Amino acid sequence: MYDVVVIGGGPAGMAAALKARELVDKVAIVERSDYLGGILPQCIHNGFGLQYLKEDLTGPEFANYLAEKVKNEDIDLLLGEHVEGLKKAGNFKIQLIRGKIESKSVIFATGAKEKTRYMINIPGDRPSGVMTAGTAQAFLDMHGYLPGKKVIILGSGDIGLITARRLAMEGAEVLGVYEILPYPSGLPRNIVQCLQDYDIPLFLNHTILEIKGKKRVEKVLVGEIKDGEIVKREWVDCDTVIIAAGLVPNNKLLIKMGAEMDPSTGGPVVNEYLETSIKGAFSCGNSLVINDIVDYAVIQGEIAGRSAALYAKGEIQNRKFNCIKVGNGVKFVVPQMVSGEEDVELIMRVSEPMDIAKIRVGDEIKTLRFLKPNSMIFFKLKREKLGDAKAEVQ
Repeated sequence: MYDVVVIGGGPAGMAAALKARELVDKVAIVERSDYLGGILPQCIHNGFGLQYLKEDLTGPEFANYLAEKVKNEDIDLLLGEHVEGLKKAGNFKIQLIRGKIESKSVIFATGAKEKTRYMINIPGDRPSGVMTAGTAQAFLDMHGYLPGKKVIILGSGDIGLITARRLAMEGAEVLGVYEILPYPSGLPRNIVQCLQDYDIPLFLNHTILEIKGKKRVEKVLVGEIKDGEIVKREWVDCDTVIIAAGLVPNNKLLIKMGAEMDPSTGGPVVNEYLETSIKGAFSCGNSLVINDIVDYAVIQGEIAGRSAALYAKGEIQNRKFNCIKVGNGVKFVVPQMVSGEEDVELIMRVSEPMDIAKIRVGDEIKTLRFLKPNSMIFFKLKREKLGDAKAEVQ
């Protein structure tokens, strides 16, 4: 019998297991790959650990830092395993490929999956040369294979920007990064370091309307968007299309168990302990909410790890929670439920770009500038200022 089982051995999962092990004895990580680290081993660029470690590491370095700490603790590693079934009957009964395990609590650190061309409805032929940014990144950074020579990237999120730079560094011609929104989705530093420093053009208010090619991509139809209408169409010759249209939390197991989900985040509804509507089941990292940087996912992992361990010890099982309402100008708030018994840090995003905004939660008001819907906002709130527990832009 485990006290805590963590499903997912990425950065959030490892952080959760480490924190849980500080409080309880029996902790395990279930990971479908045969190594720890999640997506980080293929992210050879730097920028990891700036918030969490106050160091500038590459993805593999950051993954190795956490993995070595895990291996030095008495944490069971069930690598190359897959959860085939999970149900709660008092404790959690977890069916794996190679057998069954049981746990008092479970942490879902299952990460996210990339949107494909079919999820964003790009019609046309089905030739080779169309792939997600993560696949292109794996080709480049783990297998040493250049996936294309004349490339178009759809989506200006951070992974798309970083992939554009890697392709340019390896000699590919990156014709442009196309973004349907009127503003870039990635961090400002990546716009500068990945596009401007490499003379890669960014086309805002543009999207791909169609893909053409027999065996390999030959060209794409690009459309310029204005006020929701296509005002210009142009065929662009290329041999590769990389889809960087964003991530979707991977919550198949939680959904199957009947957990309450938040359609605005794609993740589960959680309380301040990151506990889902299923008592004893916790969530963190990109399976909870798509994070701007990995450091945030690791911090959430620590919160979930501590909470799951306390639950296993019977210390947070009988608390009542109130819903934080989402008001004008706010897209979502995480956690969505609070007890009012502890201070809490909220994560939120605004619903539209704002040069200046006064954000109110309960009895606390903060003035913030230059907000975009893709930017995470952190709002620390004292328990005595929770008030009516509503988040809104005034």
